[in-house]
Amino acid sequence: MGTTGLIALGLVLWLSGNSGGVVLAAIGVLFLLEWRFPIFDRWFDRRRLVVGSTCDVWLDEAALHWRQGGSGAFEMSGQFDWSRISGLREDDRAILVMDGRAPRMGIPKTAFTSAESLAEFRAELRRHIAERNHGPGSAPG
Repeated sequence: MGTTGLIALGLVLWLSGNSGGVVLAAIGVLFLLEWRFPIFDRWFDRRRLVVGSTCDVWLDEAALHWRQGGSGAFEMSGQFDWSRISGLREDDRAILVMDGRAPRMGIPKTAFTSAESLAEFRAELRRHIAERNHGPGSAPG
């Protein structure tokens, strides 16, 4: 049932004496207005947070840090402490920073300027994860 059907059903219910029909018709009108004039997209379109933005990622001894912002995007920043990062998963497009089974951050491989910079970043991530799991100086497994 589409928006028009929702409005029609609400009106039929209201005309037959069911006062809940007015509420149903009002909801249908709100859906119709939202479809025609996307009023709430600014708040509900989460892709708007990242489209056109840049994200800086850096590592230190305490955490993996990130800062995201740019034109049309909200400014955000945060960190993932090494104690929260359990491992990495990787495919041909991205590196996923994992917290148990949940991915916490995806870093596209296209963000790196060269294969060498990608390899250095990957090695540094693995070193920090290995130190958290096995102590300083341990080799990644």
